[in-house]
Amino acid sequence: MEPIFLKTSMDAPLSSSYVKSLQNKYHQERRWSWGASDDALFIKWWFTVPGVPFVRKTMMLLNVLLDHFLWPVNWFIITIAANIMPFVNPVFSRTTLGYNLPRLAGLILTLCLIAIFAMLIIDFRQRPRHNVHRSKLKQLVFPLEFILLPVVGLFLSALPALISHTQLMFGKRLEYKVTEKL
Repeated sequence: MEPIFLKTSMDAPLSSSYVKSLQNKYHQERRWSWGASDDALFIKWWFTVPGVPFVRKTMMLLNVLLDHFLWPVNWFIITIAANIMPFVNPVFSRTTLGYNLPRLAGLILTLCLIAIFAMLIIDFRQRPRHNVHRSKLKQLVFPLEFILLPVVGLFLSALPALISHTQLMFGKRLEYKVTEKL
């Protein structure tokens, strides 16, 4: 048997109502992001576990650390960091990079819209034509799901992770809530 590094995530917490499903997803993300507490153990294993090639074990450690450290801040970096920099450091906004950074970030996010539209088209084409469980209203509102991805990313990924990491930093315990799955 050979151990492998395999990330697992995105288990669907389906509940009896839509709002309860969203609440379950929020609590599930908080619980998963609490995994940052194991980073010290991963670092210890990096030093003490023999027989694993140096490059492989270093890459595994870096992947885990980057996932845990960037999880709460990725959303902020990607969506608003470039526009906040001129307010945080007005001198930076007078440099060439500072002047062009918001425009460059806007271009990158606009290009991401192309990917979202491509996902929308692919998803729409892959769905069965006559789905009995999908109402006409849901079919009309379907594109809104993709447009709301940044909002959902904030409330169901970045904020739960930020709250968990902050509680971890202050030594507060995590209240374990079982995720309901129907």
